[in-house]
Amino acid sequence: SAMRRILALLAVMVASTALGCGSAPVERQVVITPIEDRRPAPDFTLRNVRGGPDITLDQFVGKPVFVNFWGSWCEPCIEETPTLAAFARENPDLPVLGISVNERAGESLRFARRAQVGFVLASDPPGATVDRFGFTGLPSSVLIDAQGRIAVSLPGPVTRPELDAMRAALETETSNVGGGPRVG
Repeated sequence: SAMRRILALLAVMVASTALGCGSAPVERQVVITPIEDRRPAPDFTLRNVRGGPDITLDQFVGKPVFVNFWGSWCEPCIEETPTLAAFARENPDLPVLGISVNERAGESLRFARRAQVGFVLASDPPGATVDRFGFTGLPSSVLIDAQGRIAVSLPGPVTRPELDAMRAALETETSNVGGGPRVG
């Protein structure tokens, strides 16, 4: 409907304003939160976009997971998707979870098929989960460590060098920590 298109356009304009979308990518340093300062990631249970069981944060405990909040109506989200899809294909031991915000699961699935997204996709139509992680715009991403704590919080589009830097930091952390007790 016309009203739905207007609301979607407003949402994109708000997201664009909040994140400064449309400007050149800013070089930024990925900051990994020190282990002792990490807070637990808020738990969630969301609908699996591809059908099947609901997606929960608990199902990833014991391994790190990269969570990306996106929408098929969000231009910077569309632009970063090929990078995320390639990273997920090349790093099968670091799960990637895409959480589509403010849209129906069917719209998310159609976009994911066109963009050849192979990673796990969940749907959060009201956007409550992205709010609980403290983000105000899309895309936004978070790296959650194997103990379910937030290691990196990254508003705005993510780049391949940033993904690779986070992966390297996790590998260093894992080799330094070894098989220590589970925290959380």
